[in-house]
Amino acid sequence: MNPSVQSQAIKALTTVRGLHWNDSGQAALTGELARYADRLDRAFARWAASLGAEPLLPPPCLPPGVPERCGYLSSFPHHATMAVPVADDDGEDPVRSLLTPAACYHVYPTLEDSHLNRPLFLTLRATCFRNEDVFLPLERQWSFSMREVVCVGADEDVSRFLETARETASTWCEILGIPIRLDRATDPFFDPASSPGWLMQRLLPLKTELLSDGLAIGSFNSHQSFFGETFSIRVCGQPAWTGCAAFGLERWLLALIRRHGPDACGWPDPETLT
Repeated sequence: MNPSVQSQAIKALTTVRGLHWNDSGQAALTGELARYADRLDRAFARWAASLGAEPLLPPPCLPPGVPERCGYLSSFPHHATMAVPVADDDGEDPVRSLLTPAACYHVYPTLEDSHLNRPLFLTLRATCFRNEDVFLPLERQWSFSMREVVCVGADEDVSRFLETARETASTWCEILGIPIRLDRATDPFFDPASSPGWLMQRLLPLKTELLSDGLAIGSFNSHQSFFGETFSIRVCGQPAWTGCAAFGLERWLLALIRRHGPDACGWPDPETLT
């Protein structure tokens, strides 16, 4: 992005009450903007609870070995942010851990070697970290908040969940007055340059993005049996299929700003969503 265009984009959001931007790619929210973000997330969580989703409170880092097993570091090392403790006096190299790049990565290791006899739903909110070439407030940040709902079950369970999630999110946007369209896309779990998963997604409708003014504010992803096989999760004796609905909270706020202006006090009430 042209530096002047980037500067203009940042300047345009300086009038947003409660938004405090740090050029390192992080935003702090205060006042009504922070309260609105929490109320919006609670609406997402209530919908997850209506599906019977169990809450999961994740740590900030993924368990050791999980990023490698998921293929994240091999596909997207340029997006990764590592947490490295200060070295001990004994001279041993400190253990490096990957800060969460996507919330749902915490779900699969918690279910490793499990045998389910029915679909399982989980929901979690995580602070995610992705290194970007350009940082923009609420749009493209180094750290951001993600609410996810994950379905673990048979292929028909995941397909039904994703259809419901797409319809529900579209209804939310209509209530909030956010113009959107649904568009098929490739999944960020896969790198076009190195992963056959990318080509597979061009042939099969495995990912749909919820776009507002060209910006993805949510996505609906089928992983097929990848995580079920990787983490030995079985449903009724077969490798589990998994799917997730992901919502970037800051990007929802940006969509609302673009539609309703910079003062969250005048925005539609998110409590009406569920």
